[in-house]
Amino acid sequence: MSWQPIETAPRDGAWVLITGCGGTSCVLVAAWIEESPDENFHEPGWFGFWMGYEQWVSAPTHWMPLPSPPDQSPSPYPTNKPPG
Repeated sequence: MSWQPIETAPRDGAWVLITGCGGTSCVLVAAWIEESPDENFHEPGWFGFWMGYEQWVSAPTHWMPLPSPPDQSPSPYPTNKPPG
């Protein structure tokens, strides 16, 4: 998996990682949205989450697919007490 130019990103509402927003190196989880998810009107664009905040994202430069989730194999430790 490597960063790709934003022009090649999916525009179908799929969640992806984006970066380069406003000249910064922050990485956000975002999706291209055609219509505003609430009553506030907004032009089509990137809508993302960063540090717990929802926001419209301006001018990202690159994107990457979300990684696969980790293996969900059972932990060798009980969940109610620490090891040892």
